[in-house]
Amino acid sequence: MGSLWAAFEIVVGSFLHNLRVPFAGTMMATASVFLITAAAQVWTDKGLIWRTALVCALMKSVSPSAVLLSPMIGIFVEGVILQVSLRLLGRGWLGCAAGGALAVSYTLLQKMVSLTIIYGMDLMRVFTGLVQFASQRTGWQGLQPGGVLLALVSIQGTLGITAGLAGWYVGRRVQDTYASSPEDVARLITTQSTPR
Repeated sequence: MGSLWAAFEIVVGSFLHNLRVPFAGTMMATASVFLITAAAQVWTDKGLIWRTALVCALMKSVSPSAVLLSPMIGIFVEGVILQVSLRLLGRGWLGCAAGGALAVSYTLLQKMVSLTIIYGMDLMRVFTGLVQFASQRTGWQGLQPGGVLLALVSIQGTLGITAGLAGWYVGRRVQDTYASSPEDVARLITTQSTPR
C-alpha cells in the first residue's frame, strides 16, 4: 500500500509541484485520502495507515522533485491524522469524513507554517495588505483576512470530506464484492490441496 501511494506521490506529485500548479498539495492530499480510506475498509490491521504513510514518505525521498522535505512531512502527518481519526471514530463514514477533512485541511496549515518560517511575520502583513487591495479592487468591502482563511479551510475541508466518503464507499464496495466467508476460504484451501 505504501509503495502504491509513493508511486502516485512521486509521479503525479513531482509533476504538479515542478509545474508550480496552485494547490498541488491539496489535490495530492485529496487523492491520498481517497486511496487510504478505501484501503482502510479492506485491510483493517492496526497501525496500517501510519506505517503506510511512513513508507510513502521515505520512498518520496528518491523523488526527482526539487522539494522533498515538506511533502515527506505532509505525507506522514496526513497518515497520522487519518490513523487517529479512524481509530477514534471508527472506520465508518464518520471517521473517514472527519479524517479526510482534517488531513486535507492540514495542507493549508503546513503551507502557512513553512511560509512563515521562510518569510517571517512580515508574511502576515503582506497577506493582510493583499486582501485589502483585493477588497478595494473588487468592491467587496466585507472581505477580511480571517474570512479568506476560513473560506480556504472550508473548501479544503469539503474536499477532504468528499474524498473520505468516496473512499469509504469504494472500499466498502470492494470488500462486499470480493470478501469471502471463512467457510468459503476453508473450502477453497481444501479443494486446492486435494490431490487429483
